[in-house]
Amino acid sequence: MKILYIEDDLAHVELTRRSLETREAEFDLQTALTMQDAFLLLATTEYDVILCDYRLPDGTGLDVIKLVLERGITTAVVLITNLEDTNTAVAVLKAGRQIM
Repeated sequence: MKILYIEDDLAHVELTRRSLETREAEFDLQTALTMQDAFLLLATTEYDVILCDYRLPDGTGLDVIKLVLERGITTAVVLITNLEDTNTAVAVLKAGRQIM
């Protein structure tokens, strides 16, 4: 499984990598520290799933979803956040509905 993880905190990336390594499935985890880095990778590589932190140095996870949709990328995006903001959750869910 090819996974793109958009996350600017390398400690979180390492925790995710360790968690995935405990699974029996094989995976290739590539990391982008910014939205810009992610879209450079997405221009040349197909992924099975995109994991994305909500807060990024150059945007938000919602911005990532919008750009994925605009560019016609069909890869599922999973947002990872500790936000407890209902408005943000609703906005993300509405953006996700556009994928279907």
